[in-house]
Amino acid sequence: MQTNRHCSYQRLPASLLLIVLLLSIFSKASAEPQPQKANKSNSPILNFSLFSVQNDALVELEKLPGKVTLVNFWRADCPPCVKELPLLIEASEKLNIRLITIAVQSFGATKNFWPQIPGNPNKHIALLGPTNPNGVLRRFGNKTGAIPHSVLLNKRNQACSIKTGEVTEKWLIDRLQPCKDSVHDR
Repeated sequence: MQTNRHCSYQRLPASLLLIVLLLSIFSKASAEPQPQKANKSNSPILNFSLFSVQNDALVELEKLPGKVTLVNFWRADCPPCVKELPLLIEASEKLNIRLITIAVQSFGATKNFWPQIPGNPNKHIALLGPTNPNGVLRRFGNKTGAIPHSVLLNKRNQACSIKTGEVTEKWLIDRLQPCKDSVHDR
């Protein structure tokens, strides 16, 4: 019996090493960021209303006419969010897409920051989102709550591309045509 115990102790370090190795492999694989997939369901995700930053009016998003749209979630205390806003405004005009920005912070913080945005921030639809945005971010494919977060929608308001992190003009251009092609008029 004592020999068996001795043998068990000799195998124990190898067994533990194997377990630790397997755990590290699986935890590393699950910790690596996975590309986000667009919601391919047929239901539009713009079926809600928010207040406008520009004029405090309630904007019913589902009543907007069909057009390729970039929806961007941002905060004034998020440097990448602030950095990309002028680019998004300019690119939306240049590429002829609708831009909807949703500020996920307090009304006061948004109103105070609004005049500081370079360019003409009034050339897009700017909305006040909820101060606790997890639900609306999940609706737009963001399970972590990280911002900036952008979603490119086709003419039927269905997500065709999603990006968490700063958007570049190249990202937008690369995904625009497939998004336009994702809707076939019948």
